[in-house]
Amino acid sequence: MTSSVHSLKSALEEKDDKDPLIAIQARVVTTTINHNNPITSSSSSASSSLSILVPSSYIQYCLCPTLIQGKIACYHAQDISFYKRELHKSHDDTSPLLTIWIICREIKPLYSQKRFFECAWQRKIQVRLMEMNKFECVMVASSHNQENDTCLLYEGKKCEEWPQVVIPRMGSKITHFGLALIRFFESVNENKPFILNESRGIEIAKDKFVTMQKLTAHNISIPKTMLLSLPLNIERVNQQFEYPLILKKVSGSQGKGVMLIQDRVHLADLVEMVDPNAPMLLQEFIKTSMGVDIRVLVLGERVIGAIKRLAKEGFKANYHQGGSVEPFEVTPVIEKLAVGAVKACGLVFAGVDILIGDSEESYRVCEVNYSPGFEGFELATGIDVANEVISYCTKFVQ
Repeated sequence: MTSSVHSLKSALEEKDDKDPLIAIQARVVTTTINHNNPITSSSSSASSSLSILVPSSYIQYCLCPTLIQGKIACYHAQDISFYKRELHKSHDDTSPLLTIWIICREIKPLYSQKRFFECAWQRKIQVRLMEMNKFECVMVASSHNQENDTCLLYEGKKCEEWPQVVIPRMGSKITHFGLALIRFFESVNENKPFILNESRGIEIAKDKFVTMQKLTAHNISIPKTMLLSLPLNIERVNQQFEYPLILKKVSGSQGKGVMLIQDRVHLADLVEMVDPNAPMLLQEFIKTSMGVDIRVLVLGERVIGAIKRLAKEGFKANYHQGGSVEPFEVTPVIEKLAVGAVKACGLVFAGVDILIGDSEESYRVCEVNYSPGFEGFELATGIDVANEVISYCTKFVQ
């Protein structure tokens, strides 16, 4: 691509004589799909660079900007303080339209954290990245005078400001405290924020066996699944499954804690190594989905889009395991599976992983993720997931 000047700036970042614009290089990513069969189609990605205009004050944050499919722009600041900026301090002290708290385990330069902040900033919406373990929930009540007092502390200080929206992004390792924190927001009587994925849905999604139970209760196709009980009875496993089969932790994401078991000896050896107090499950191995699956993003009973994920090697197709991704056309069958799975788990925004069968009727849901990453999704599809989520949340704020 011939280098040209391309401004990614929003109406909120108009030219300011005190902060003049300067040109820097941005990486441009495009994907070309060769359509044949929707399962076996191939893709190729290309990258180039072009000049973009940014405020000169941004240079201090070590930007590595990317333009995706000509639609999505991300500054990718390497200095995390870029994502701790206060909107009113940069726009003539005008208050933000609303405030969103993103609750995470820790503030680090994750793609989703960057994208949510930058997308909201352009729309004059303040995003605050809040670390779960820096909160304290304090409650006191008296039956004598019928009074009660509840407050929320962050880094030891009372939260005087209250968000209009809370987005939990604590992943599969969300703790009991993290769930209690979400319930705290749910219990607020006055100025209750809109919560994208409430505690009950998160509890279901973080436990893969409970997820399978919910999907089964709603007649949503899943691989045959068994909760592993120790000591292991190999004969009972052999009665239910053929080899190879999948052994996975009940809680986990990004393909971690998932193993392919080739035979009964392999299973017995692995089980001896696992923590007997760490719940595991066995799952049917779908050979037609070896090294490939479909990730569907659902938001508010609507499919945003889908990607096909292909393993670099082995059977794990996760993007964070080094796999590749490409857009996938959503059919009515896939849409029904994905939306049904998210509703069954009581979620609003989720990623649904679907295993490929011999025909669409034999596709199966293997996991539901309440806090899906979407870097690979945006790279493959050009769909602005962060903007979709921010727009959805604003509809529930008066």
